[in-house]
Amino acid sequence: MHTSIEDIKGVGFSIINRKNGISYRDTGDLLAHELRRWKAHFGSRPESYNTEEQIGSRFDLDPKTVRKWIWTFIFWIAEFAPKVIKWENRLRNSRGRIANISVDGVDCPIDEPFPFSSEWWSHKSNSAALRYEIGVAVKSDDIVWVNGPFPAGACPDITIFRMGLKLALKKCREMAICDGGYSGEPRRIQKKGDKNLSKASRKFNTLCRARHETVNGRIKNFRAIATRWRHSHNQHHASFMAVAALVQIELSYEPLFSIS
Repeated sequence: MHTSIEDIKGVGFSIINRKNGISYRDTGDLLAHELRRWKAHFGSRPESYNTEEQIGSRFDLDPKTVRKWIWTFIFWIAEFAPKVIKWENRLRNSRGRIANISVDGVDCPIDEPFPFSSEWWSHKSNSAALRYEIGVAVKSDDIVWVNGPFPAGACPDITIFRMGLKLALKKCREMAICDGGYSGEPRRIQKKGDKNLSKASRKFNTLCRARHETVNGRIKNFRAIATRWRHSHNQHHASFMAVAALVQIELSYEPLFSIS
């Protein structure tokens, strides 16, 4: 069966034409619909990281045409991200909790910059990488914070935390649940195994970290994020934000496990 240019455009073709005047809910529903349609039509998810030549040969398209439409959609979905990734969503079902989010860093491999510099080196990916900070609500299915990218070697998780999220938490008089890589901020951080917490709180924090790893895994399902990046850092940021938005929309119909 011949595939039309409209089908190739997949996620986002109708969005570009309808985005003016579309409400957040309508646009979010449309993106969710397009994700499901992609699965049904192509037999897979929009998570591969094929070259423009590979995509073009599959659909008999010039690589320049492929490039034009892919980056049009990626940058538009990235612009849409703040409409679904909202800081205030951390308070859904909060009931007055002090620690409403879990936080972790995600490292994304990139080509080794020349000349070599250790500031890019990630111990997580064992390669040069860009690092993003992700915040996930502990009582709802919401990504509420994305910060980055940063050079992975030069910016440990705790350094990135102090650049922005610490101030946001201080303003709200709240804390974040983190792993052992975050040290030196006891007034803003709860570690999952903190012995000063009750047994029930330590168990709760461990489950929060497990939920967060699920979100990280869904982000890394997109091979463009999980495998070595071939484009500019600006394009990586747009792609990461687009992926985060798509994962957030996916959470609306494929939610995380809840914690009582």
